[in-house]
Amino acid sequence: MCYSPTLGIYCAVANGGTTTDAMTSADGITWTAQTTPLGAWQSVCWSPSLGLFCAVGNDIFHNMAMTSPDGATWTSRSTPTTSNGRFITFVSVKWAAALGMFIACGGTGTSGDTCLITSSDGSTWTGQSLTTSQVGFKVVGWADSISTAIVLSGTGSGGAGTGVIQKSATGLSWTPENITTDVVFRNDCVDWSPSLTTFCVVGNCNTGTAGILTSSDGATWSQANPGNNGSWLSVYRSEALGLFVAVQTGSVTQQVMTSADAVTWTLRTANFGVAWASITGNG
Repeated sequence: MCYSPTLGIYCAVANGGTTTDAMTSADGITWTAQTTPLGAWQSVCWSPSLGLFCAVGNDIFHNMAMTSPDGATWTSRSTPTTSNGRFITFVSVKWAAALGMFIACGGTGTSGDTCLITSSDGSTWTGQSLTTSQVGFKVVGWADSISTAIVLSGTGSGGAGTGVIQKSATGLSWTPENITTDVVFRNDCVDWSPSLTTFCVVGNCNTGTAGILTSSDGATWSQANPGNNGSWLSVYRSEALGLFVAVQTGSVTQQVMTSADAVTWTLRTANFGVAWASITGNG
């Protein structure tokens, strides 16, 4: 899910496998379903300079990118295929403003297949080489104020494991930053705070584990324990409020937590009992 300040609308995509897998809203309350190409859509972002929404998905039988100038009219875009001829799946996309490109990551788990693609217009996509054989990257993060992109891969299912974070200033050449972490990375689990100069990554939190990662440069990372259990899927930084806000899946009532610094977190009650997968805002 993302927000277009130019159009004044929110846009969300879904992996329902239908031809109405996008929604738009001017206020976040009333939503309108929009017609889309077939695909299990996972992530969407907005490019202000192109005036374009771009979404990616993980359906091996269809092109896994689509674009729209208004959130209502969507066009399928060609994406790379695997060594056996099926489409490579992608789960996260971001617009890197300073680089003038979309960056999307994913991968099907087959060594040698492209797991990161870039595009300057949303129409033509180019596979990029990463300096590791690991595939299956889960999320792209972008920090405009330091012109740095990161992609995250790993780890296990909540226990300590080795995660891989790759960093790039160009979107073309990438440097791996191996870390030992308890965080299980998800599609929208990272955001950047320009005022704090901080990346924040959220993930699965078990008792006694550090489910938060922070970094000022994408290379050196610190871990924090938010003090609660949860499967946190998405985080958004509101500079206007001076807060990170994270949401989680599950039927618990405390499905939201907030933090001013990405280190100390407070649980918030949201009595809706649904599995929240993404959060965004407009300031």
